Amino acid sequence: MLEEEAARNNAKLQDNIAKTAAEEASSAKNEEGRRAAEARSFAAEQKLEASEAELEEAQAVATAANHKYEDVSRKLKVVQGDLDRVIERAEEFEAKSRLIETEGLV
Repeated sequence: MLEEEAARNNAKLQDNIAKTAAEEASSAKNEEGRRAAEARSFAAEQKLEASEAELEEAQAVATAANHKYEDVSRKLKVVQGDLDRVIERAEEFEAKSRLIETEGLV
């Protein structure tokens, strides 16, 4: 009777050892998966931080470009006004020159 009980206990022990080994293998596999996911998450986080830095830099460049555009636009308006006045004065001088030529010929 003791031998039968010892045999049953030994069989249960072997079964429990096998189950424990299987659980350890499963746990190790899960740990590897967790580490891999953690590494992917870390890499994605680094890419995100780099993208955020690039975005900030791009926004700064865009803002500077907009300011330069506004400055150039204002300067262009001033130059256009100056050109219009120069053309107007040139036309006045041409008209006076023709008048003087016609008066000189008469």
